[in-house]
Amino acid sequence: PDGSSQNILLIGNDTRAGASRAEQKALHIGHDDQTVNADTMMVLHIPSNGTPPTLVSFPRDSWVSIPGHGRAKINASYPDGYNAAMDHHLGERAAESAGIIQTIKTIHALTGLHIDHYMQVSLLGFYRISNAIGGVTVCLNHAQNATTDRDAYGSGYSGIDLPAGVSVIKGAQALAFVRQR
Repeated sequence: PDGSSQNILLIGNDTRAGASRAEQKALHIGHDDQTVNADTMMVLHIPSNGTPPTLVSFPRDSWVSIPGHGRAKINASYPDGYNAAMDHHLGERAAESAGIIQTIKTIHALTGLHIDHYMQVSLLGFYRISNAIGGVTVCLNHAQNATTDRDAYGSGYSGIDLPAGVSVIKGAQALAFVRQR
């Protein structure tokens, strides 16, 4: 439907699959082996005519119609598909595929876009990628640490520990940075 242009769905999910207990502890991600939420969903559109690509992010708390599941936050689309597959005693890979397919159906229903490809990264994958590229430079107006990274209920600490100003973050600190509430 979109011709030779390409639409790539980028999914960041919070599965702990593949991370050892020691890695889960070191990364402050807990050891919840049941939850799989797609908290980051973006569509990268690469036009076939050579014009610059565009990227659209879908806020995870957006209320949408999830095909076959009614209305819910858009980040429920992935676990809806994933959990349905697990309920049918399918394996991890089949459940991940079902979550991706449900997310693609939801994005298509919302936008009308045809998704040509997808890329998915887990918490452990994000950690490893940030190490592999040597980190990312960030500039903070205020320090972020255990005393600043709390929600209204006194929880939510991501493990962040960065000073105000410019820092290069990778690994555990990059993951903590993106997991802040």
